[in-house]
Amino acid sequence: PDSGAVPSQPFTNSSTFNGGNSIVKNLGALNPPAINYADGPLFYTDIGGSNVSGVGTVNDFTFYTPGNVNITGPGISARNLTLQAKGNITFNSFAGITNSQINGGAAGGSLNFIAGDFSAPATGNIDYSPLGAGSIGTAAVPFNHTLTFTATNNITLAGAIYVGAGGTFNISANTAVQMNNNTVNPPASGTGDVLFAGNFDIHSLGNFSVVGRNITVCGIGAGGLCNVASIPATQSALGENLLAAGMLTMGTNANGTLTLTAGAPTATSASAALIDAATVNIGSAGTPMNGVTLTGGTVAASSPAQQLHTDAIIKASGQLSLFAGAGGVTLMGGSSTVTGGGSTAQASAAAALKGGSVGFVVSNGGNVLMQGGTSSANSGLAGLNTDLSADSSVSIVSGASFSPTIAGTLTMKGGSATVPPGSSSAHASSAALIDGGMDLNLKTGGALTLTAGTAVANGGSGSCDPRFGSGGACANASALLTSTSGKDITAATGDINFSGGVTASTASGPAATAVAIAGTNQGSVPGTLATLLTLSAQSGHVILTAGPQSSSGGGTVNTNVSILSVGGIKISAAPGGGLPGLVLNGDARSGLYQNVLSPGTIVRLDGSVPPVQVTGGVAICPINVSACNGSATSFVLSGAPPSNLDPLLASLLSTLDTLFRANKALFGVENSSASKSKDKNYCN
Repeated sequence: PDSGAVPSQPFTNSSTFNGGNSIVKNLGALNPPAINYADGPLFYTDIGGSNVSGVGTVNDFTFYTPGNVNITGPGISARNLTLQAKGNITFNSFAGITNSQINGGAAGGSLNFIAGDFSAPATGNIDYSPLGAGSIGTAAVPFNHTLTFTATNNITLAGAIYVGAGGTFNISANTAVQMNNNTVNPPASGTGDVLFAGNFDIHSLGNFSVVGRNITVCGIGAGGLCNVASIPATQSALGENLLAAGMLTMGTNANGTLTLTAGAPTATSASAALIDAATVNIGSAGTPMNGVTLTGGTVAASSPAQQLHTDAIIKASGQLSLFAGAGGVTLMGGSSTVTGGGSTAQASAAAALKGGSVGFVVSNGGNVLMQGGTSSANSGLAGLNTDLSADSSVSIVSGASFSPTIAGTLTMKGGSATVPPGSSSAHASSAALIDGGMDLNLKTGGALTLTAGTAVANGGSGSCDPRFGSGGACANASALLTSTSGKDITAATGDINFSGGVTASTASGPAATAVAIAGTNQGSVPGTLATLLTLSAQSGHVILTAGPQSSSGGGTVNTNVSILSVGGIKISAAPGGGLPGLVLNGDARSGLYQNVLSPGTIVRLDGSVPPVQVTGGVAICPINVSACNGSATSFVLSGAPPSNLDPLLASLLSTLDTLFRANKALFGVENSSASKSKDKNYCN
């Protein structure tokens, strides 16, 4: 009040000064509308930790704090916004950042989060874990600007992000940063990792790059770091779902690994671990990922129409390039079960690499392991022979010709596939498959091993063989190398060893089929005299060993081991240790054969001339192993047409016994991958 007035008056009513007029005037609201910010760059340096909920400028804004900062986001608006912290950046109670908040919603502009410190691992982290409904962009209106997360230590992304086609999306952990006008420059911690978790969509309609020491993509339920806090209502129905319409690149800056681990379904999400883009680059020739591991989850479908896919998959519609080092590549199937489901129920816990074309290089002595998981179904999706009720298979599939190079060993193992007693039509698969498109050119530095698993099938109705119908009780635990046409398979050291099901594969009931085979498919191009399959163990043996099998009630079983081709076959191996180069362990029907297509006759060969040529010698059961006393066959079969112009060839042929020619397994092996171009078809 104006104490000089008598009586005292407030300044707004003072008559002592200003000619009796009020000396304080109410000017109204001082804040202009939110869209009318001043056009000038702003720089702000804080003296301690902060909570940022609002920033407003039509130009650029750079914020720096020497402590931690939490982003809530509802009032943020700038053209280029950079938030720097010499500490940690968090997103507690994050309300989201929309496309319109950067650059007025027009294309261009950027949002940049930078965390760095000299005392990792406690600081220098970015933890994008908004437990509310907040996201950066939305599926309907994506964030059409550059978005970057950069940290000297770890980056955790446990929330949804949607970047538009006009935006660039970069994530860089374990990276040196420059902050506060280049006066604070902490180095990379050396241990900074990137974690994608919580079952969220991380989408870009453009390109998407990720670099750090280790990179982990995982669904809830995978354990460890993967079990982040997450509200079910905000989760993606698929799981942790990384998607790019353009190129998605993942690399290491500290000899680290890439791990995809599916979890277990929640009330709202399948908890898969997925990477999907037009082009996917994993590592590079100069800087490979030390190791790459994909592991399927644990899933059970029990309601009639329930379909749950808890898979670990890296997929490119175009080129998928993978470079791994000494840690190699591992694909592990999980556990899938269908119990009490209807005719459309489905559960999958597969692990797969898929591309329109695939580049695959494992260097520095790295090995490759592909291990099928455990699948069981007593009902479920089985109307077509290509359907699978429960699937825990592992696969590498290339739409184009495929030339993988593996410095170490390649081991492929079928898992356990079961259709239990009392089942209706159901298909279960825990197979291991490499599909090379048109031509497969496979080179390993060490041994090459294919071992089928355990397949058990019971009951059912219909047929697993597409020639005789559909449905059936079908179980498959095979290990296969397939292509449409040619195959060139070489192991520089060690043996090439193909084995049928390690334990018995059984089937009971006329509609039941259990398959646990190992080997190659014959291809689907027309038969030719040209060599289409070359199998070479340069310093070891080629050993084919059939597995044990049993059946009852008219069921079909197959634990054969076979090398098949519609063209000529050449096998070379090194004799030694009292054994020839090629060893076939199986029943009396085991051997080398040609399918003479025109009369439909199968004839036995000795391997000295086309269409099946063997260098290094061949023997059937040179040592009396158990497979030699069983009922399954190890064989090499060429579908090349006979050379009727060569009279010497005729003298090498002898007609097989009627039982062998009638053996459905010889003709049915190809059916195990006849429709392999369709995802997950390993049953028929």
